[in-house]
Amino acid sequence: MKYNKMAQRIVIYVVGVLLLALGVVLNTKCLLGVSTTNSVPFVISKISSLTLGSACTVVYLADVLFQCIVYRKVKIKVLLQFPFSFVFGWIVDFYNKFIIISNPDIAMRSVLLILAIIFISVGISMVVNMDFVPNPPDGGVQALSALTKLPFGRAKLFYDGIMLAVTVIISLTASGKIIGIGVGTIVAFFAIGNIIHFINKQFGTWFRSVYDKESQAVKG
Repeated sequence: MKYNKMAQRIVIYVVGVLLLALGVVLNTKCLLGVSTTNSVPFVISKISSLTLGSACTVVYLADVLFQCIVYRKVKIKVLLQFPFSFVFGWIVDFYNKFIIISNPDIAMRSVLLILAIIFISVGISMVVNMDFVPNPPDGGVQALSALTKLPFGRAKLFYDGIMLAVTVIISLTASGKIIGIGVGTIVAFFAIGNIIHFINKQFGTWFRSVYDKESQAVKG
């Protein structure tokens, strides 16, 4: 029974990672503005020769290094985010290679934005609830919360503000204009957290039934 639980956790986690990566890619295709978390990788990919996936890897590695500095000790879940960053970047580039959308009209842009927000929200919820290797940006928020003593929610707002500021600075420095920030950024900012809260409320019992004490014992 406990091994079946572990298998379910692994499947849910992997599906969550795949949905999250798909959401990241669709978010960049809608041309309405990317989410705050994706804004820095997006602008880096636009002003450099790096692919979107490679830019995600670079930013995610920075998140991991930040966690190492804050915690000042070796944590296995932090160290595992190094390979996670490379794998996630590869998945993003895989999706980006095959999902080609040229000159979408406003209706298609809206649909892409909605799908991106849903996939990102569902993906984050699945990854976080299965408690394996955290998505590096989420790990970065946790470290920021520990550093500033702020609650996770407020630390997330602080983190998002930093990402937006970095995006604006890089954009203006490299091109003289702001890249990747738009109405979609604002919609994603308010929608993703609320959707995650809804998912956790509706499916929290099921998540807990999969990730229970027995599965924790197997993990340990």
